[in-house]
Amino acid sequence: GRTAAALRALGLGRGDRISIYMPPCPQAITLMLATVRIGPIHSVVFAGFGARALGERIVASGSRAVFTADRTYRKGKPLDLARIVGEALEMPGHAVECVVTLIRGKPADTQPIPRKSARRAVTWTEFVDGGRGYSGAHAVLESNDPAFILATSGTTARPKLAVHTHGGYAVHIAAMGRWCFGLKPGDVWWATSDIGWIVGHSYMVYAPLLAGCTTVAFEGALDHPGPDVHWRTVVEEFPATGIFTSPTAVRMLMRYGETALAGIDH
Repeated sequence: GRTAAALRALGLGRGDRISIYMPPCPQAITLMLATVRIGPIHSVVFAGFGARALGERIVASGSRAVFTADRTYRKGKPLDLARIVGEALEMPGHAVECVVTLIRGKPADTQPIPRKSARRAVTWTEFVDGGRGYSGAHAVLESNDPAFILATSGTTARPKLAVHTHGGYAVHIAAMGRWCFGLKPGDVWWATSDIGWIVGHSYMVYAPLLAGCTTVAFEGALDHPGPDVHWRTVVEEFPATGIFTSPTAVRMLMRYGETALAGIDH
């Protein structure tokens, strides 16, 4: 509700597009849920893409705002997302009016928020605080109203934006979650994808929450700092009752053999 109110405070409402260039962190997921709650349309861009790919998607979606973080981490190394956003907004043709940046690093290590190419630039804390006095109530939307945009990949030089609607999409993933994965209230569900891909949208965010599950968002590599990290931090600690992963991830982990999981309670 607070995030929805903050979106309204920025003047964002039904039909407005926003781009989300963030790692799979709680704030990013909250933002996705807030947009479908009140009517804006989110376009999530994988936080591993560079400035050109991000800029193309911002322009193609007609986004009025970009949400990012100052950094994400790849195998222990910080990646400066705010700098990439600044470079992306140097591209002509975008309609961005505001950049919101989640500050995750220490103040001394944080790069300046990109201000040159947007009319406004605020931190995530300022964004949420700005929603005080605004309503966080849900908006009544039609089944065929667009819920989000996600770019497909692979077949053309430019990204093709696929539009997913509220009603059909929600019914489909709720049914697939129940029929294919057996999702039920009380499960702790972990999809090892990222919110920049449709699997992350469907089976990290929306389907588990529609089913009443607890969902796990994991940021980082499955084998860093060691091949057992995801089992210790997710399966053993939480504990996860189900995992949705990919053949690529399974093949990668197979290289480490069975001894990597010795002593783990799963």
